[in-house]
Amino acid sequence: MDKRAVTASERSASLLSSAIQRLYQQLLTRKCIVILGAVSLSVFLMTSVLMLFNGGDNPLSSILFSFKLLLPLILVAAVAIYVFHTQVTRPIALMTKQLALVGKGKVDLQELTDKDSEIGHLARQIQSIDSKLFYRNNKLLQLNEALELQSLQLNKAHKVKSEFMANMGHELRTPMNGILGFIQCLQQKNLGRESNQQVEYIKESAFSLLTLINEVLNFSRLESNRVELCENDFNLCRLVQSCVTSVEQDASEKGLNIEVVTPSDEDCDFHADEQHLRQIMTNLLSNAVKFTEHGFVKVNVDWLRELNGEVELCIRVIDSGIGIPERKCEDVFDSYKQIDGTISRKYGGTGLGLAVSSRLCELLGTKLRVNSMEGVGSEFSFRLKLRKAESTTSSQSYAPGDDVVCDLSRFSSCRILVAEDQFVNQQLVLAFLKSMGLCNIDVVDNGEEAVNYLDQTLPDLILMDCQMPIMGGLEATRRIREKQNCEQIPIIALTANVLESEKQQCFDAGMDAYLAKPIIKINLFSTLLSVLSADAVS
Repeated sequence: MDKRAVTASERSASLLSSAIQRLYQQLLTRKCIVILGAVSLSVFLMTSVLMLFNGGDNPLSSILFSFKLLLPLILVAAVAIYVFHTQVTRPIALMTKQLALVGKGKVDLQELTDKDSEIGHLARQIQSIDSKLFYRNNKLLQLNEALELQSLQLNKAHKVKSEFMANMGHELRTPMNGILGFIQCLQQKNLGRESNQQVEYIKESAFSLLTLINEVLNFSRLESNRVELCENDFNLCRLVQSCVTSVEQDASEKGLNIEVVTPSDEDCDFHADEQHLRQIMTNLLSNAVKFTEHGFVKVNVDWLRELNGEVELCIRVIDSGIGIPERKCEDVFDSYKQIDGTISRKYGGTGLGLAVSSRLCELLGTKLRVNSMEGVGSEFSFRLKLRKAESTTSSQSYAPGDDVVCDLSRFSSCRILVAEDQFVNQQLVLAFLKSMGLCNIDVVDNGEEAVNYLDQTLPDLILMDCQMPIMGGLEATRRIREKQNCEQIPIIALTANVLESEKQQCFDAGMDAYLAKPIIKINLFSTLLSVLSADAVS
């Protein structure tokens, strides 16, 4: 429990006690000085008078006479000391002892509060302060207890929300896998021109929906601090060009030309978090194209300095779009917020793109800045310090639009086991595999059936969903690896879980490769080709 309120009152009482103690000591010191001075002065005066009158003839009579004169003075001094002690020093000493209890509701100065004097007034003030501090402390402690309870409830709710969003991510991406997958199957058919156009419309709508889903899920993960850095070697020039390519079609429909200025390709091999940098660039370019009806969009990568193998760059995305009012520039980084309510109605979107990009920049150790003028355009920029890669990055992965013939018929004799609980996803994987020339396929509904299958038959390859009833893919993989003669069977994860930590869990369980849902056919082909080729060589 938070004791700051009690500590503050005790500190106040301690200070007050010290002040009164100092006052008490000063009074005692002054009292003694005054009394001693008065007695000394009286003795000196009386002795002088006696010696003046008696002339020193009879010492005994002089002493007796002096005593008679001094006795009243001594009695007066004694009475004064007693009165001063009972009326001043003793009450102050009593109050000093009680000050340690101020704020606890235990101060008892009843014998002093009835007095109609300055001491009585001071005692009443101390008693009042004690009551007020005790009441305030109790209220503060009650509030602290309520806040602690609310904090626990909020943490619990936050945890439930995180778990819900993680499950929702899986549940949303799973049906999207079927939609996007069968769209790809339809595009391989000899449909008429109108039908092909309709399929393309469906595909664009599906990818738009997937983008919205990813934005919400990404922001949820950023809010719950579940986003992790994942560094690898990459070429920054090719990354920028890839992000530009992803928005080129939308730009060309508006007649926009995207200008790209980067350092030379051979100087742009870095080791950093490519995935999140790509996400930032894609969000900024997508917004630039979305909010620019005519004019230009530019991407500038400025080389600032290089020191000890680390390069500082400034990346800028500039457009001649609608711009942002100066007073609202910082608001664009707020969650679920756009600069005008009409923006979302006209341009669409969740209002999360820039919020996600800003948080990702913070994750990368930088800050996303905006410089904009309404009706003129906007410039979003951030600075990065990137470590140079130790080797060049020449390899490039397949993209969904690559014109590649997905033919694996030379591996047609391979037996493939598919472990997937969703019927639609089973049919999709079967359709993909058969279109590639792989027809020797068996399907099971969960991990337990996959483990039991291996007691009868050893497949050449397993495609394993991670979340299944009865037994999940991770547990099934671990059990398969424990079986005799099953250590080398390639297992590829098929999952809607896209966190880097979840991907690592697949590898830790013993899987050899990983494919995120929705499954893109070309990515499935390249993964199968890599795994089957390596298995054939071994």
